[in-house]
Amino acid sequence: MIKIKSTHILHSIFLTLFVFSMFRSIQNFIDCYRTINIKEYDLNAVISSLTLCQDYRVSLFILIPIIGIFIKNKLGWIFIASYIYFIQINCVSQNYMDNILLLCFSTIILLAILLFINTKTSILTYYKVTPKNNIVINTIALILGTTLSYLLIILKHY
Repeated sequence: MIKIKSTHILHSIFLTLFVFSMFRSIQNFIDCYRTINIKEYDLNAVISSLTLCQDYRVSLFILIPIIGIFIKNKLGWIFIASYIYFIQINCVSQNYMDNILLLCFSTIILLAILLFINTKTSILTYYKVTPKNNIVINTIALILGTTLSYLLIILKHY
């Protein structure tokens, strides 16, 4: 019998998010492609609809923790933690400023996930993170997540 570890739960959450975001991106791309009403199906039509729709960016950004899952060292941990910081900063800066209750709820959930993954020794030993290096690695992840958030904000507005 296989014992379910906290690393399995963490990996399944990110893989589920990846599959869901890929499905939504493909679905939105098809809807955008139909909305543009392009008669010819060639590479130029696909590229023009990709630049108009821009739903693929979510799938590209969620590749960060997926890559982190397969890298079983500190770099993988930085990728996973930076994605959680990325989600949290995006929730605060862009999406939920109108709904304060949803903002508070999502912030509490993301902080709980960060606390969970930083206190579970099985996850930290899986990614070879020592308690001494944990603060430094989380600081690097925070900087990377913040940089990616601001990059997404710039890409959305320009």
